[in-house]
Amino acid sequence: MNKPEHPATVPMLKRREEEIDFSVYWAAIAERKWFITLIILLVLGVAVFYTLVATPVYQTDAMLQLEPQKSAASGLDDISQLLLGGNEEALAELEIIRSRQIIGKVVEKLKLDISAKPHYFPIIGAAFVRYYKKYAGDDTDKPMEPLWELSQFAWGGEKIEIASLTVSPNYENQALKLIAGENNRYQLYDAEDNLLLKGTVGKRAVATKKKVLVEIVVAELQARPGTEFIVTKQSHSLTVLKLQEQLKASEKGMKTGILQLSLEGSEPDKITQILNTIAQVYVQQNIERKLQEVGNMLDFVNSQLPTIKANLEAAEAKLRTHYNKYGTVNVELETRTLLSQLAELEKRISSLELVEVQYKRQYTRENPHLIAFEKQLNQLKNERTLFTKRISQLPKAEMNLVKVMRDVEIAREVYSLLLNKAQEFKIAKAGITGNVYIVDPAIIPTEKIKPKKRLIIGAALILGLFFGVFIALLRKAMQVGIDSADIIEQRLNLPVYAIVPHSEKQVKLAKRRKKVAAKPQVLALEDPGELAIEGLRSLRTNLQFALIGTQRPIITITGPTPNIGKSFISVNLAYIMANTDKRVFLIDGDMRKGHLHQFLGREISPGLSEVISGKCELEAAIHHISDNTGDKEISISFLSGGTRPPNPSELLMHERFQNLLETVSKQFDIIIIDTPPTIGMTDATIIGRLAGDTNFLVVRAEQQMLEEVELSLKLFEQASAKITGVIFNDVSPRSGYGYSNYYKYGYKYR
Repeated sequence: MNKPEHPATVPMLKRREEEIDFSVYWAAIAERKWFITLIILLVLGVAVFYTLVATPVYQTDAMLQLEPQKSAASGLDDISQLLLGGNEEALAELEIIRSRQIIGKVVEKLKLDISAKPHYFPIIGAAFVRYYKKYAGDDTDKPMEPLWELSQFAWGGEKIEIASLTVSPNYENQALKLIAGENNRYQLYDAEDNLLLKGTVGKRAVATKKKVLVEIVVAELQARPGTEFIVTKQSHSLTVLKLQEQLKASEKGMKTGILQLSLEGSEPDKITQILNTIAQVYVQQNIERKLQEVGNMLDFVNSQLPTIKANLEAAEAKLRTHYNKYGTVNVELETRTLLSQLAELEKRISSLELVEVQYKRQYTRENPHLIAFEKQLNQLKNERTLFTKRISQLPKAEMNLVKVMRDVEIAREVYSLLLNKAQEFKIAKAGITGNVYIVDPAIIPTEKIKPKKRLIIGAALILGLFFGVFIALLRKAMQVGIDSADIIEQRLNLPVYAIVPHSEKQVKLAKRRKKVAAKPQVLALEDPGELAIEGLRSLRTNLQFALIGTQRPIITITGPTPNIGKSFISVNLAYIMANTDKRVFLIDGDMRKGHLHQFLGREISPGLSEVISGKCELEAAIHHISDNTGDKEISISFLSGGTRPPNPSELLMHERFQNLLETVSKQFDIIIIDTPPTIGMTDATIIGRLAGDTNFLVVRAEQQMLEEVELSLKLFEQASAKITGVIFNDVSPRSGYGYSNYYKYGYKYR
């Protein structure tokens, strides 16, 4: 590794144009793979928990066949089919099925506006009861004993059936609380825990308070005393609306007349009963509609018969009078044909007028069916007018006879028609059927459709992976600290002399150092094979080149801010250098907050401050420390920071400090000075300028900001000193520098 010629004076490089480098993102993901795995497991756990506790939903189906619409007044059907054509649209019938008329009858018949359910423990209670019934094999139907002494909740085996419930409007849609008691007794409370009534199973109970209408009959109650049930009387309109929303109705295929009904719910038996009741009520309503139609037509025909009969008798009497007065008149064949055609036309008009009565009851004036029908009827009436004009052109005697004969013929035809229709309507009413049939009734479903476990778990895996990767990349984007040695070398043009991995063992030593202060707590002694020590050994190798050509064998270790590990670097580097049989002198140059003496288990005084101030001789202040690392003894000399002086910067500028450096440079092979931080104080720059040309800046990975490093370089430059290189400290083995390979090889690291 080569040193730059003027590293401190090189101007900061301008940021290069950013290019997308996917390897950076892959590295960020790989670095936080366990975090991503944890997120996936958490999301997956929530999904699995949801599938276990979620209320299962079942679906049942029914199929109806809608035959082509056939008028109940079958005698008129041929006319209406000829004129209008087509069948009743299935869409209209689907709307009838969903109408309040049908759904309302179902709600009343099944008492769906009354709800009574056991009060389960929140979230897991209902699921516990379901699994208890499924796996416990309990056929006794006895209520289960409460868990955790929570006797107010239902835990399985409870039953309740409300025969009737009447409440005043202010209690509608309000959850009432029913508490089971001894000997089939119970108490009913409102939402505010006010007692409404006390009752006995099978007997009618009425609220005793004034202006409170609550009347209830409990048909069945099986529960432990103290068990709570939630009883609700919903408004009829709200119950109908909810059922309308739940009911799905559609035509199967295009113009097939096959109606598909389906209903979802959490109780298979109940939804099956509801759907079958809907189908039955609809079929019955269809029949009743036909009966009403036939009855209306029969009433209309019966109301017209006396009038038509009177018209016939009057016409016949008029014909007899004509014969008595004028005798018989010979009518031409053409006239007879004209008369016959007019009678047939009148018959058709009368029939259509009956149909018109039916259609005006079924349709509005704007309905296209009724408009087309009236147009056809008007055409027939216009034809009748033409026939009447032709008759008026006959000779007078013949014309009078034709008119009388026409009236008789028409009256007979119409009267005969109405008599036949009345008889047909009576027969039709006796054997009427609807045009809707139940093809497949609903059956109790056995398989739930929700929750879809596979879909939910699969989605949870994808969602967990997405969130894990997203958070990992977000944390990477929000990370302000330097996380790569490449940034230092490229952006600052500074060589990185060593990359020191994070050490959990050093964290433990730091904690132990606070408890046992008299014994050295040095990682290089405790575990020479630790990865962090291996990183410092690479620094030792690079120092051989860094010290070439320097006037003094002095190395200063500094950093931009506190708590970046420079003292750790200084102490362990001293022992590593001493392990190569070099005479090493370690100086704590931080007379403000230095604590190297704690690493080595020594007293803080006398030290550097006493030596510079002339209160103590150098030899008297030096600590000679020897330790064994297995088969070898390592010795270093150490000078603590001494008593905290009020003016450390001024002391460092004293000539005694310069003389001290001159003296120890001749006595030792390597002198390592641990200095205070560079930002906020001048001590480090003073020591760096006086000590020589080998000054190292410790940068803590993912904590130190680039601006702090830049400021440190600027401060050294202003003090006419320079930074030799950087020691990149506390690097996570996940950062991509290959330290995990050491772990795989056999080192016990993290």
